Amino acid sequence: MGVRGLISSNLSYNVSGGYKAVKDMVLFTSDLTPRDLTQPYYENEYMPIYDTVNVAHISSQIAYQRSTKWNVLWRLNYNLYETQREVKAWNLPDFTTDITLNYNLQEKILVKSSLTYMNSKYVKTSDTSQEELAFGVYGRKIDPIIDFNIGLEYRFTKKVSAFLDVNNIPVSYTHLRAHETVLD
Repeated sequence: MGVRGLISSNLSYNVSGGYKAVKDMVLFTSDLTPRDLTQPYYENEYMPIYDTVNVAHISSQIAYQRSTKWNVLWRLNYNLYETQREVKAWNLPDFTTDITLNYNLQEKILVKSSLTYMNSKYVKTSDTSQEELAFGVYGRKIDPIIDFNIGLEYRFTKKVSAFLDVNNIPVSYTHLRAHETVLD
């Protein structure tokens, strides 16, 4: 369910929301039982776990387009998860926002970039020194994630082009927070 429309000839909006029950939704958790005990164990290896999850969501976006030269899109998404068996909706952020910018130079060179922010989320852990979320179930919040992508495309013809995309350029949220502390 949603509403979309035009504010002006260059500015549009879209607001939507809904509720759904997802049976066997995939959640990812660190592999809590290493398969080969002779190998080092890292908590960056994930296993899928399945749960029935009720998801309420609200999404909004606003877009600005200036002729065919450039456009900007800003999106906000909020999700509320209610799990049936698991304590949390592991590794799923409840809030994300992103901004995308596209620029078209004479139909030959196209430049695109996007910046995405995902708030902190819970990860399941076997480390008993972490927060006990339920009897015998431990978890911790990981820092928010900021992700940057940039791309460049050159169109030789309408049907042939070459492109270069650089995705997932890390932007350290912890590093940004350290600079904020120094400025205070």
